[in-house]
Amino acid sequence: MSGARTRKWLKRIGIALALLLVVAGVFAFWLLATEPGARFALDRAKASIAGKLLVARLKGTLVSPLELEEVEYSDPTSGIAIKLKSVLVEYEFIGLLRRTVHVRSAVIDGVDVSLTTVPASPAPNVPQPTLESLLKPPLDILIDQAHVGTMQITQDGKALLRGDSLDLAANWTAKRLDVGKLALRGPDG
Repeated sequence: MSGARTRKWLKRIGIALALLLVVAGVFAFWLLATEPGARFALDRAKASIAGKLLVARLKGTLVSPLELEEVEYSDPTSGIAIKLKSVLVEYEFIGLLRRTVHVRSAVIDGVDVSLTTVPASPAPNVPQPTLESLLKPPLDILIDQAHVGTMQITQDGKALLRGDSLDLAANWTAKRLDVGKLALRGPDG
C-alpha cells in the first residue's frame, strides 16, 4: 500500500512540475516573442529607473526586431538628457545569455544629447574609477551595422557636435575595441 501511495504522490508531483514548466514556457514565449510582452518588459524597465525613461511607441518583440519612437531619457543628477526620434534595432537575443550584445543592424534618427555640468558632491572614501575600468564594457558589444541620422550633442547649451549621419561597424570587448567602419558627415561636409 505504501508503495502505491508513494507512486501516486510522485505522479502528482511530476504532473505539477510539468504544468509549471509549461506555464513558465508560455510566459517566456509571451514575454520575448510578442509585442504585448515587450511592452510589459519596457514598463517594468521604466518603473525600475523611476521615471527617467519615456517611450511614446514600441513595435516588435524582445527577440528582435524592436522599434521605438520618441524615446527620452533624463537624469538631472548626472546632467544627461537624451532624446531619440526613432530607433530600429535587430539583434541576436540569444547572445545576451553569453554576455554579448550582437547588433546586426541599428537605425537611429533624431539624436539630441544635452549634457549639463553638475556640481561635484563630496563623496568621502569613494575610490575614483580608473581609466581602464571605464573603458571595459559590462558586456561584449558587437555592431555589424549602425546608422545614426541627424544628431547633436550640446553641453551647457553650447554645441559640441552636429552631424547629418554616422555609419559605424565595431566590436568592443573587454580585451579590445575594433572599429571596422566609422563615417561621420556633418553640416560642413
